[in-house]
Amino acid sequence: MSRHSRGAAAFAQPKAAQSSVHQLFAEGLACHQQGKLDRALAAYEQVLRIAPKHFEALHHVGILCFQGGKHNIAASFIRSAIAINPGVASTHSNLGNALKELGRHDEALASYDRALALASNDADTLYNRGTALQALGRHAEALASFDAALALNPTDVDAHNNRALVLRELGRLEAALAGFDRALALKSAIPAVHNNRGNVLKDMRNFAEALQSYEAALALAGNYGDAWYNRGIALHALERPLEAIESYDNALQLFADSADTGITARARCSSSSASRKPCATANVRWRCSPTMTRHCASAAACCSSSTISRPPWSASTSCSKRTPKTPRRCSCARCRCAKAASSKRP
Repeated sequence: MSRHSRGAAAFAQPKAAQSSVHQLFAEGLACHQQGKLDRALAAYEQVLRIAPKHFEALHHVGILCFQGGKHNIAASFIRSAIAINPGVASTHSNLGNALKELGRHDEALASYDRALALASNDADTLYNRGTALQALGRHAEALASFDAALALNPTDVDAHNNRALVLRELGRLEAALAGFDRALALKSAIPAVHNNRGNVLKDMRNFAEALQSYEAALALAGNYGDAWYNRGIALHALERPLEAIESYDNALQLFADSADTGITARARCSSSSASRKPCATANVRWRCSPTMTRHCASAAACCSSSTISRPPWSASTSCSKRTPKTPRRCSCARCRCAKAASSKRP
């Protein structure tokens, strides 16, 4: 009897531990869903104290670290998850996102390629891969990646916008203009896309229509400094120098750190000045783990789920840093994020 009892107890202990781990992870996931990120992290840490090689806990801690801006630590946790199970596409994709935020675009690209080797028809990973190629200046390859993403998701406004930016870089201005028009037909209230459209029209020397695009951007975001600057260029080209100076002054007010550029432009009122900062839409989309839903659709949703918080804009430039106030360098409006959820991705 005693031997049997001891054997039963020994057998029951791992089951109890497994049950505890499962319950703790479920609690952490629920907190993640509700935006209670500190509590979620505490639950995940408890899971990892009991089961240090818990794949999902490692992955989700990585997501939380990313959300807190600790991209190096995020990459480390996600790498640990991949070491346990290298066959999950979402972890490779999310590692790519963390590496891209660190400016390690070559490594990010390699991670996206590994993710696509496991799940080739993933529109978000193809999109993220395109933005990495953009950052590397590999525009023809970026175009192919955006084309593949759009073949899977034709209504993706971000992909249309970034594809058009790549076409502009390749000198295909008519095609770029058509791309921005498609993006605006899908969603018209995106200041950065109006600004980008204006830049292409300026390149085509259609200054009157370019001015209309810059003013459409400013009607949506009055503190959009680059649109004020670009508007000044168009106004000078149209021989309206006093209005151009006023436009540059507004840009100067918004961007004190760019005062030298603006003052020079004001003094010369030069129509040869280059358009400011083309704006690529949000360049990070979190992929779902098997315990997470596919992605969230807006910044507001991101802020209440297991995602990185984003400033309240609809687009950003293609660099990885972000500023919360204006779309000058990187005001990423929304991210394609994986919510923390208990349902499995189909």
